[in-house]
Amino acid sequence: MKNMIDYIEETKDLAWDVKPFCAADSIVLSQLSYQDYGDVVPPLSKVRSTIRLMEAIQLRGIRQLITGTLLPPKNEKMLFAVLKNARFRDLIVRAYVNDIDLETQKQFSAITFTLPTGTTYVCFRGTDATLIGWKEDFNMTFMSPVPAQVSAVAYLEIIAKATSGPIFIGGHSKGGNLSVYAAMHCSPETGKRIRAVYNHDGPGFKEEVLSEPSFAAIAGMLQTTLPKASIVGMLLQHDNRYRVVECSGIGILQHNLFTWVVEDGDLRYANQLSPQAILFGETLNAFLSGLDAEKRERFVEWLFALVSAANLHTLKDMRWGWRKAAREAANAVKDTDPETRRFLLEIFNILAENVKETLARDFHQKLASFIPSASKSKSS
Repeated sequence: MKNMIDYIEETKDLAWDVKPFCAADSIVLSQLSYQDYGDVVPPLSKVRSTIRLMEAIQLRGIRQLITGTLLPPKNEKMLFAVLKNARFRDLIVRAYVNDIDLETQKQFSAITFTLPTGTTYVCFRGTDATLIGWKEDFNMTFMSPVPAQVSAVAYLEIIAKATSGPIFIGGHSKGGNLSVYAAMHCSPETGKRIRAVYNHDGPGFKEEVLSEPSFAAIAGMLQTTLPKASIVGMLLQHDNRYRVVECSGIGILQHNLFTWVVEDGDLRYANQLSPQAILFGETLNAFLSGLDAEKRERFVEWLFALVSAANLHTLKDMRWGWRKAAREAANAVKDTDPETRRFLLEIFNILAENVKETLARDFHQKLASFIPSASKSKSS
């Protein structure tokens, strides 16, 4: 099955006026946002300064660009393909930001691409390999806005003032969430220029966010894509108007954009999410709905306190230090005070009940599909 690298190779001679922008282009730009552009791409403070993408890659060097990415070999292959592709290599880039703040628990990164057509694509990076980035994602379960969402709105406004013409906004994972949030909360002047908001498997929002008038105002521009076995994109509350993408990976690996299948010049779409993805989303969201904001915050703080106690800071640390983290977790639970132990027991009991309830409902639905009379007899 073909992926985004195949797409880049197959579109190397196709200009933007010949092949208009599509979701496959958006996932390429979203993956490009994960690279470390260092001081090669002009920063946000010099928003009117620009550089061609090809020059940025050559000046920074591919080995430096892929530093810190989760899949260096795949990113390296992608960048080599981009250098041979006239469609992508001549894009204008600017305003690179990579802001990690441990004190405020913020991980925010963005870069802006300008197409030859005059369209500006504001791209927000998803969660990187730092655990503080994942901590901010978990904070979304009880906090709105999180610091990265505030930064995304400010970033969009600065870009809008420095550019003209249509604006696309997009990103993968948390970057998709930031794209939606920024579009919702930008100024009316900026909002009039937004033509599309690409959310690639981004987590949802707290319940009240989706009921805001500002969400209804941008709903028609949303281009939400979820892999067939989506996990991240099923977190929290989300709009049900989305398209499902076929993937070559299994389970959580489908969150990786390199597994998304490309066919005939765009993403290959499926009819529906997998039963496992639906089950996961229902179970987790029912669990979170049963906890008030204080309990959600308390649980997240406890969870990441364990990670900090094990002196782990990145996903790479987790890979090699999971045994240490497990020992720390066991000791922490054993040594914690009675009130915290009761709280944790309550949390895990709620989770277990939701798992049991969702599985039972899923089983009955499957049984009813094979034996229609099963559902009728139960309701009579």
